[in-house]
Amino acid sequence: MLVVMICTNRFMHMLLEKESQLEENQVIFQRFQDQINKLEKEVDETPQCKSGRRFILHIGPMKTGTTALQLFPELDTETLSQDGWLYPAEHNQMTYTQSATRKCSSATINNTDSLQDLEYYNSLAKNTNGRTLCEFFDVNKWKVFRNVLSRPDEDRDIFLVDEMFGVMRDTRPNWRRVKQVLSTFDVQIVISYRRYFEWFVSFYNQAYGQYTPIIEEELTNTWPDAKMKNKRYNNRIRTIGEYHDLLKSDESSIMNLRWGHKHGEMHPFEAQYKRFQPHFPNIVTFNYHIKSDTNILAEFYCNVLKAHASCEKRRRVGIPKTQNPSSQKLVTFDMLAVAAYDEGLINVTHSNNTREAVATAAKLRHKSIKTEFPLICMTEQQIQELRNWTITFERRIVPDWAEQHEDDLNQEFQSYLDKNIFCSVDANKLIEEDEDWREWFKSLLI
Repeated sequence: MLVVMICTNRFMHMLLEKESQLEENQVIFQRFQDQINKLEKEVDETPQCKSGRRFILHIGPMKTGTTALQLFPELDTETLSQDGWLYPAEHNQMTYTQSATRKCSSATINNTDSLQDLEYYNSLAKNTNGRTLCEFFDVNKWKVFRNVLSRPDEDRDIFLVDEMFGVMRDTRPNWRRVKQVLSTFDVQIVISYRRYFEWFVSFYNQAYGQYTPIIEEELTNTWPDAKMKNKRYNNRIRTIGEYHDLLKSDESSIMNLRWGHKHGEMHPFEAQYKRFQPHFPNIVTFNYHIKSDTNILAEFYCNVLKAHASCEKRRRVGIPKTQNPSSQKLVTFDMLAVAAYDEGLINVTHSNNTREAVATAAKLRHKSIKTEFPLICMTEQQIQELRNWTITFERRIVPDWAEQHEDDLNQEFQSYLDKNIFCSVDANKLIEEDEDWREWFKSLLI
């Protein structure tokens, strides 16, 4: 008995010593952190020697026409130079700095992820929802970004369009890094506004639009595992109504990870404004819907850059037709292919019958026979919810314009309803009831 008491007392004494050491370390760490915060504040408040050059950074959000704004300025370098603007030739190498895709559990300090990032990403990897892919800071692209903006022999103003810059993690190391590079410029941030119902539909198609795997829903070109069917990330495309409800509650969704809010809580425009305004207060709203008789690139040149020669050129010649890769979607036909696979109709022993190949073949067949697919549409409650969010956000973000264009909003929303854009194919019903499609899938050898 005496021995047990002595051992217990020793153990308690050791435990108290460890707790005391831990408290001391926490105090030391807090003092160290306070010193860092003080130094950072002093750096932020120290007047910088400005070069007089402007740097305009368009930070999206994604799905607001940024692809056109990224692609076509390289065709206008001569007129842009006349207008005093440089669109870096290396723009493809310096954008998407916050979109290096890796496994969430692979965050390390060596990859320039802060301790705050490290803890955050590792917590995602342990999340019961099962997200495996996260977006990290791309060191190599940042080096190009820094080098381009540091060239001493350049006197033109610079602009860049990078929607992923707008979802940069809101951490001290990130802001310190950005401010250091931009310290000599007069910085203006541009954020695009697009009506929420349009943006959501486009975002849904982006989330399921490619097999890379893309990070949004971690969709791959492999056939889905039946055992994973009830998991959050199950390599399957949900209907737009299902996705609507999912994003309202899922904290592991890419929407919540990028913008810090769930579906319907805040417009991505507002989230990015809130994130950047404390650091770069000069922010301009670029209204996606104000195109009048021209095009989005001409509007950007005319009203944001004030680049008159470039503006007139694009008003005169327009812009080439382009298609964002995510809009070349196989969403409907992938849903059909997977439903057929679940029914055992796909000959997966044939090596060319990959998921993407089967979905593409189904799309080509539909183009030739014009089958009218059965649909699963968003419910009246979901539709009303989406409409109300759209109206609320528009009145908050562009209040004067919203008041003048309320009828236009209602007409556009109704056109989406009339065109069944808030609907998805009822793939299971089609496969169950359409014998022609069943036989076609069974006989398919690509």
